[in-house]
Amino acid sequence: MVQDQGLDVYLAPFSDTTKRYQQHTVPAGSPNFTGDPNEVYIEAVNGERFMVVVDVMKDFDMRSGTHLSIAYELDQNRGSSRINSDKSLPDLQKGLLGEPDLKGRDILEETTRKVDGEWLDCGFTFCCLETGTDSHLREYLRGSTDIE
Repeated sequence: MVQDQGLDVYLAPFSDTTKRYQQHTVPAGSPNFTGDPNEVYIEAVNGERFMVVVDVMKDFDMRSGTHLSIAYELDQNRGSSRINSDKSLPDLQKGLLGEPDLKGRDILEETTRKVDGEWLDCGFTFCCLETGTDSHLREYLRGSTDIE
């Protein structure tokens, strides 16, 4: 999803960083097109659990820093809060056996949510996309395929 300045950010199926979801560029005719090459569509399965992976490549320059702070913001259109991860380089290096191109890795698998007054650990899952009659996606699809 993002490959810039020594960072590689992508979505992967839960518990499997070796697989990435198939990525597709946003079509220029789409109302969601911004021209940003880091914005992509992914092939997702409704109800499937996923995680966000940030690979810190060997060429990433931490300068004199000892920690990396990553701010995750998921599902921002639904009012999701920001999730921050602050980790030292040794913490980012844990579990990287056989990954010579990496300086470190951070994985976001879950967040904490208050549900019915109780705080719970919650994983991330894809949900079914439903298009309404006034949806930009519906109008884009209508122009490119036959949908009813």
